[in-house]
Formats: sequence, structure tokens, C-alpha cells
Amino acid sequence: MAEFWGFLKVLVIANTALIALFIILISLPKSRLKKIFLKVIGIISYSVAGILILYMVSPIDLAIDAIPVLGQANEATGIAGIMIDGVIGYLALKKSREATSKRFNEKQPIINLEKIKKKC
Repeated sequence: MAEFWGFLKVLVIANTALIALFIILISLPKSRLKKIFLKVIGIISYSVAGILILYMVSPIDLAIDAIPVLGQANEATGIAGIMIDGVIGYLALKKSREATSKRFNEKQPIINLEKIKKKC
């Protein structure tokens, strides 16, 4: 039973940290690292969701389903974790693609020849 609470504690802390980092990175305007960090967060979130899916379909349980409340709580936290991590992963990768497309769709030249001519 202590293993279940340890697992639940790690799951909640990891999801809270990912959500906080996700919110901070979205709020940074024109950050060059935003695309990279959002992509990493998306990949990590999808990986955690995949691990949780494997855990849910595996016959190994942290809390035995024969115990009514703990077995159901174990399944509920797993399903909630899958949904939360899936949504965070999707949103992070979507924001990463938007940051890339906005940066490269700007009609500013890489080298501004007019500024160079004025300096000379």
C-alpha cells in the first residue's frame, strides 16, 4: 500500500512540475528556447502517458483490485494521468510547431542590407 501512495505522489509531483513549466514557457514572448523546451515537454508527456498505458494494461498492479477503494483509486489515477499527460503533450507540440512557423514566416530578412549600408 505504501508503494501505491509513493507512485501517486511521484505522479502528482511530476504532472504539477510539467504543467508549471508548460505555463511558464508559453508565456515567454519570442523565446528561442521555447520551441525546444515545448518539444521536450511534449515528448516527455507522451512518454509518461505511454508508460501509464503499459502499466494499465499490464497484470502487475501497485494496489490489488480486490481491495475495493484502493484498486479503483489506482485505476482512476492511472487514467487521469494518461489523459493529463496526453493533453499536455499535444498542446506542447502544437505550441512548438506554432512557434516555429511564426518565427520562420516573418518577412524579415536574415541579413538587413539597408542597415549595413547606413552604417558604412
